[in-house]
Amino acid sequence: MDVSPRSRARRLLLPLSAAVCAIALAGGCSGTSPAAPAPESSASGTAQGSVKRAPDDLENAYQDVINDVLPSVVQIDASEGLGSGIVYDDRGHIVTNAHVVGDEKTFKVSVATGEAVLSASLVSSYPEQDLAVIKLDEVPDGLKPAKFGDAEKVEVGQIVLAM
Repeated sequence: MDVSPRSRARRLLLPLSAAVCAIALAGGCSGTSPAAPAPESSASGTAQGSVKRAPDDLENAYQDVINDVLPSVVQIDASEGLGSGIVYDDRGHIVTNAHVVGDEKTFKVSVATGEAVLSASLVSSYPEQDLAVIKLDEVPDGLKPAKFGDAEKVEVGQIVLAM
């Protein structure tokens, strides 16, 4: 049975979409911070009240995540409008939304490395899940892929950031 390139691309987009979700959920976006020190014990061995966290802990964790992810965020210029994407790997693949690419096949991309505007081409689009992948025609030095987390380690109730 022959599989069309479009079917093959869609089959590849499913694991990619799971990876994108994993980055949002487990790639450090949980807002967790280092463990607080254990409460001190009194002479009788009982804990002295609960440990208080500094009110800035969550804000600092957010800033750390944002500072780590922002260099991986790109601006995509399609003839119909602008959108954003995230650098998926060091080969220049960028994950974005299908509504950003629309029916276009070529794009202009601005990356965080400050390079001149770069050209990119559509790899595949999956409108049913609003996902698309484009690829830079030339990969600049210093392109920073996003760090992807492990979806198996996501826990209910974790804080996430959407960028």
